Amino acid sequence: MSSPRWSRITPAPRGSSDWSSRAAVGMRGATSEPVRATPGCSPTPRACSKPVTSTVNNDCSPTPSPVPPTRPPSIAERARAWLCALLALAALGLAPLAAAETAPKQGGATAAPAASGSTARTNADPTLASPRATLETFYRAMARFREKPRGDRRWLLEAERALDVPSQTASDVERYTADSAANDLLYVLDHLVDPERDGDKNWLAELPDKAALPADATTYVYERAIPGSGAPGVVIALEFTRVADGRWLVSRDTVARVRELWDMVEPYPRLVRRPLTAVESLRERIPSRFQEIGFLLEHWQWIGIAVILLLGLCVDRIFRVVARRFVVRAAGRRRGLLDPDTLKRFERPVGVFAGALVARLLLPLLDLDPEHFRQCDYAVSVFLVGATVWAVYRLVDVFCGYLDERAATTESKFDDMLVPLLRRTLRILVLLLGGIFLVVQAGGDLWSVIAGLSVGSLALGFAARDSIENLFGTFTVLLDKPFQLGDVIKLSDVEGSVEQVGLRSTRVRTAVDSVVTVPNRRFISDSVENLGARRARRLRAVLSLTCDTSAEKVEAFCEGMRELLRRHPQVDKTRYFVSLLALAASSVDVELVCYVETEDAATEFRERHRLLTAARLLADELGVQFAFPTQTLIVQRPTAAAAQGGGEIGAAQLGREAALRVAPRALGTSRYPAPSFEHPETLSTSAAIAPAPATGMKDARFEPVDEERDPE
Repeated sequence: MSSPRWSRITPAPRGSSDWSSRAAVGMRGATSEPVRATPGCSPTPRACSKPVTSTVNNDCSPTPSPVPPTRPPSIAERARAWLCALLALAALGLAPLAAAETAPKQGGATAAPAASGSTARTNADPTLASPRATLETFYRAMARFREKPRGDRRWLLEAERALDVPSQTASDVERYTADSAANDLLYVLDHLVDPERDGDKNWLAELPDKAALPADATTYVYERAIPGSGAPGVVIALEFTRVADGRWLVSRDTVARVRELWDMVEPYPRLVRRPLTAVESLRERIPSRFQEIGFLLEHWQWIGIAVILLLGLCVDRIFRVVARRFVVRAAGRRRGLLDPDTLKRFERPVGVFAGALVARLLLPLLDLDPEHFRQCDYAVSVFLVGATVWAVYRLVDVFCGYLDERAATTESKFDDMLVPLLRRTLRILVLLLGGIFLVVQAGGDLWSVIAGLSVGSLALGFAARDSIENLFGTFTVLLDKPFQLGDVIKLSDVEGSVEQVGLRSTRVRTAVDSVVTVPNRRFISDSVENLGARRARRLRAVLSLTCDTSAEKVEAFCEGMRELLRRHPQVDKTRYFVSLLALAASSVDVELVCYVETEDAATEFRERHRLLTAARLLADELGVQFAFPTQTLIVQRPTAAAAQGGGEIGAAQLGREAALRVAPRALGTSRYPAPSFEHPETLSTSAAIAPAPATGMKDARFEPVDEERDPE
């Protein structure tokens, strides 16, 4: 049996950054005076942790027999919950974030106002009312927990109520520290006492009960020599402190140096044999030379880290192969709806996630110091959260790709516009939640981070007013639906086809094939003309005939165009117009206006081509020629009638007589019937144009006159 290892160090004060620090291990044999492990003199610890002020729970049950509290999730259970959350897309793979922060406080985690004097001692938990009751509660709960290799964690939490440790619903590192301290303290007690031995049956009676304690007592030190350590022996000292509500707990200093006590009792026989934990079983199988401390860690711990990394890489490869088979089956089952390339990009993050998850599950087996465990746990958590965000990010692509293919089979274009917007929103949400969870893993408080984001978002809102207006513009587009993807819109100086609607802007492709990015806030204040919502496309053309075209041919050409429009299958039969527009300087202009019943521009251009081609064929059939800008210079000798002249009165009479001869042909309705929707006034062949009344030409009317009477 080797002599105990110990090193005299000064413990870290309460509230310092570390509970204890590692020192060199020395050797000392039996001396003339006992070796006491007092709070100020302790062997080298292998555990350290950042102190966190424990909270108080005044709502304690008065029953002497403790009832195990509700068990919070362990590290393994949280990891399994992460895997389920990834596969089910529950909370975007970050379900442990809400589980860790919103879990109800249990045991010593509920903060209560500090009591004072006798009131606090009266209301104290009877199971923790004295050092004797505290140590009894701890020992019995740990005994129940260690009855099986995988004990009920509720008894472990009940035992941790007797320790001055952080909240039982704190981070994984603090929970790991508390679990290690409880198991190590039980290991120390198993070397000190054996309840089945005659001399130790009443060992708890050595500690004072509530009645034996002075009213103003705040600390108590229990000392006991290690059996078999010789005379005077190695003495183990356990310190108890009374907290504000009157409970007596194993002090924080004792918890911090429990690994020192573990080193002191390790060389001596263990009086009580219990089922070993996974860590204890692993340590028993490792040769002692590998348990020596090298650089920061023990040799076997470095080997264990390398094995975990190698195992994580193997699991990564295996899961990528499994994911590839899943991709092939999914692509074959959903042929045409799932993009194989998108599914392949989902393989790698799944493998990284599986490897990081295995490392997270195996890391507690290395029995690292709390500080080293915190660093390793944070590194693995970064990989785990990064892989989760990466995997969910790619899963968003798979999901939205499936929606894209489904949207392509529907007639509505609204879903074509909604799916890309949903993809961007989910991506931003995944990255935001992943960043928040990384901050929380680094030691930040969730609600503090959310409060900081709230205050920061308020300041950011004033600075990014335009971005917020663009976001509301996006909501306007989604709710009001002023246009759809593919619609041609006109917005003040922009006209083109809508290609993409985003959270901040909309992309419009113009007629010259350029892309214009329009801020979405303009859809709130500006008028949007949706040319794509037209029920029919308006076609307008001006057909210029030569100046020598006779009136009969002009009328014949116009009526021929009307007939072509009436026979066209896609022209609206209630809205078409063909009429003489103007007598221009070099042409006789005929205007054609009609509406083609179509919703796309391709059909509009095709039907315009067909109508203009039909107009050309009709002109050739009637012997009508189309004009082009020309000037004709006519040199003519004046006739005798023109030379004689007739004065202004003679010219007026000549014009009226000519109008009387032309009116029956030009203004009659018998030769060229008008379309059904046109209703010109019917003029009598014997009608003549009366002089305009004093009210103006708009009151002119046709009145019968006596042809025998002089027109003057």
